[in-house]
Amino acid sequence: MNILLIDPGGWQKGSINLGLAYLAAGLLKNKHNVKILDMNSYCYDLKRSIEIFTPQIIGYSVKTANVKLVRDISNYVEKEFSGILQVAGGPHVSLCFNEFLIKNPQIDFSFLN
Repeated sequence: MNILLIDPGGWQKGSINLGLAYLAAGLLKNKHNVKILDMNSYCYDLKRSIEIFTPQIIGYSVKTANVKLVRDISNYVEKEFSGILQVAGGPHVSLCFNEFLIKNPQIDFSFLN
């Protein structure tokens, strides 16, 4: 299965998202194809990345600083690539679980830390 993990941009430029790195390692160990888009450090053409990699699942790392960007990206994915399962996790989801899911119905599942 192709799984795309996205660390949306935010104020933490140049930082490494260890949570996504650990998650990717576990997924790779279980024979999944994984790609991480580190949008904090690099610019990506999201549409092209999705078209080329063809993920069945997209996972987002959600921090309070990037929650609006996650909403924008996940709404775009739902509109343009409706068959992709969308999953969210991270500190903001753990702290504001109910509010996050109510405001983001395009997210299919979420994980608490």
